[in-house]
Amino acid sequence: MPFRIITFDGGTGTATYLRYLRALERDHPGFLARVDAFAGVSDGAVAALMLARYAPEARATEGLPAAIELADQLLHVMQPGLCGYARMLTGCKAALNVDTVHGLLAEAYGVDTTLRDLHAHVSAVAYRVRSPTGARLYDNYPGSPDLDLRLVDVAGRSGAFPALLPVEAGHVDGGMFAINPCAVALAHAASQQRDHQRTPDDVRMLSLGPNATDLGGRCVQAAFARDRTNWGWLPWFLHPTDPVLFFQMLFNADDGAASTMCRHLLGPSFLRVNVPGAHGVISGVAALMLRQASRVVQKAEQTAEAWRADPEDPRFHPPYAPTSAWVEKMWMGDG
Repeated sequence: MPFRIITFDGGTGTATYLRYLRALERDHPGFLARVDAFAGVSDGAVAALMLARYAPEARATEGLPAAIELADQLLHVMQPGLCGYARMLTGCKAALNVDTVHGLLAEAYGVDTTLRDLHAHVSAVAYRVRSPTGARLYDNYPGSPDLDLRLVDVAGRSGAFPALLPVEAGHVDGGMFAINPCAVALAHAASQQRDHQRTPDDVRMLSLGPNATDLGGRCVQAAFARDRTNWGWLPWFLHPTDPVLFFQMLFNADDGAASTMCRHLLGPSFLRVNVPGAHGVISGVAALMLRQASRVVQKAEQTAEAWRADPEDPRFHPPYAPTSAWVEKMWMGDG
C-alpha cells in the first residue's frame, strides 16, 4: 500500500498551499483522506498539525477549512502594531506579542491537544539554539519521545522566527535548518518503513513551496546574466530592488537541494509544486512587517483560483493539468 505524504515549506505562502489542496480535493474527492503523513516548517508546521488533527473522513470538510482560517488569522496576528514597531527599533526584544500568537494556536488546536491525539503522522522542524545546537525534528511516529508534547508548543517552537518572536524553550524557527521539509519527512517515513516492510517505492510525496527558481527581480537577473558580476557588500545586502537579496539566497539554498534528493530517491512518485508569487521566509517576513497580511490572503485566493481555472497556464510550475493527472495516477489508487 502506498504511504502518502504532503509537505509544506515555511513562510506566508502556506495560505496559498492550502488553497491548492482545496482545488485538488474538489476534483479528486478523497484526496486528503488518503494522506498518511504531513510535514512542515514554521507556518507549514502549523498547517500540518491542523490537518493531522482531523480524522480522514473529516479532513476535507472540516480540517482544510480550519487550516485555511488558521493560516489567514496567523498572518494578521503576526503583523506588528505600534508597540511592535517600537520594539523593532530598539532591537532589545522580540517585535511580536507571543501570547497573542499562542492564544490563537491554543484556540485552534485545543490547549492540551498533543501529538499523540493526532489522526495522521506529522513531522515538524525546529532549530535548537540551546546547547547542543542543531536541528530538532518533532514527530508522532510509534515510539517517538514527542508524543505527549502539546501542539501549541511544537508549532510555537517551529515558528519562532528570530527577532520577531521570542526563543521558545531553546528553539527557533525550523527554517534556520531546512525551509523545505520533504527530506525530513522522507527520513521519518523511511525509519518506519523498515518495521512495516515498506520500501521507498511505496512512498508518494506531494511537496508545496514558493517558486524560488528566480533569485531577485528583473534588475537582479539582468546583472547576473553577465559573464562576471562584480558586486561588493552594498548590492548584496542593500540592493534597491531587493534589499533582502542575500538572505533570500541563504534561506532558499536548501529548497532545491531537498527537492532534488527526494526526486532522485522517489522518481515519479515525488511531485514538487512551486507556487508563483508565494512568499519565501524572508520576503514573507517583510510583507508582514509592512502589514500586508490582507494582501497576502487575497493573493493566495487569486493564485489558487487562477491555477485551476487555466489548467495549462505555463506561469505555474507545474500547471494544474499535470498536477491533477499525477494525483489521479499516483495518489488516488492503491497501487
